[in-house]
Amino acid sequence: MADYINLGRKRVTLHGRRIKDATDGVERFYPYARLEVSNQTDREWQVIGDSPPATAGVSVAIAMVPIKIGVANPKAKSNPSCTIDMKLFKKFVGKFRYGRIVLKDGGTSQMLGLDDLLPPKDAFR
Repeated sequence: MADYINLGRKRVTLHGRRIKDATDGVERFYPYARLEVSNQTDREWQVIGDSPPATAGVSVAIAMVPIKIGVANPKAKSNPSCTIDMKLFKKFVGKFRYGRIVLKDGGTSQMLGLDDLLPPKDAFR
């Protein structure tokens, strides 16, 4: 799950799919995105796949409104959460250092340390 923080002044429309979760039956919004990996933080990003599958769920467009960060306002608008299928990164852990998500409608996530996607070393097995 991820939050879309629109720091601009205009609405941004994200296209994607509304997909019902098989485990809890909740419908979630999956924006169309490509997943990329690199060993450098600023270049040589390689596309490894897309999220979500083009055949899952129903095609939708969601408006993301501008959000004012740092303003204490209990009535502030919030945007719907976004879900990204991160399983594609799994086979690249140990081969690449970083991952990122690039929305097809614009916008890029923060970089992810691919090792951070592994369970903690002291996790129960």
